[in-house]
Amino acid sequence: MDPMPSRAARTAYLVLTVIFWITVVVGLILVAHRLVGFGQDPGTLTLPASISVNDVRLPEAFEVAGPLPVNVDVADPSLSQRLIATVPVFVWWALVLVVLWLVRKVARSAAQGDPFRASNVTRLRWLGALFLVGFPLATIVAGYFADLLFSPEVWTGGPLPAGGIEGGFQLVVSAPAIMGAVCLFALAEVFAYGARLREDVDATI
Repeated sequence: MDPMPSRAARTAYLVLTVIFWITVVVGLILVAHRLVGFGQDPGTLTLPASISVNDVRLPEAFEVAGPLPVNVDVADPSLSQRLIATVPVFVWWALVLVVLWLVRKVARSAAQGDPFRASNVTRLRWLGALFLVGFPLATIVAGYFADLLFSPEVWTGGPLPAGGIEGGFQLVVSAPAIMGAVCLFALAEVFAYGARLREDVDATI
């Protein structure tokens, strides 16, 4: 183990620790916002959504490029509506927290002067799996519950637009997420090689 790790490694660990705890606090605020109306009128639930604008008349030089982002205010939301609205926030918050936690663990080992260890190989592989599988899974789960709010079984906010409302179901396949996963799996193999090399050096001493 290097008794004097680099200043950059220690700084990276400190920054990641700050970001992690900021994410914890922000996530708690967002969950409380959905559950009890924290930061707004508790009798209103504001939801992000999108609507089709195909029926909107635009000038000749303009054309519709996609759905229009809107905010939907639900008056006197029921507990079930608040719980359903909280699921997408909680899913993405949990995914980000797990990613930051794993990255922070890797940075901490680097700050301690010992990054090439088997535990970091496992963490990097888990990070790759989260990018490859966790992202689309979180997108599906969050999108399902977001759309569920505007289903006839749950919606109580009056008539919906003729084109309907999309609750935020996004594209499941993400090229950046796939590229991130490939890079993380490759980095895991580099760390695995470094760990084996360190073991061989230690064995010859």
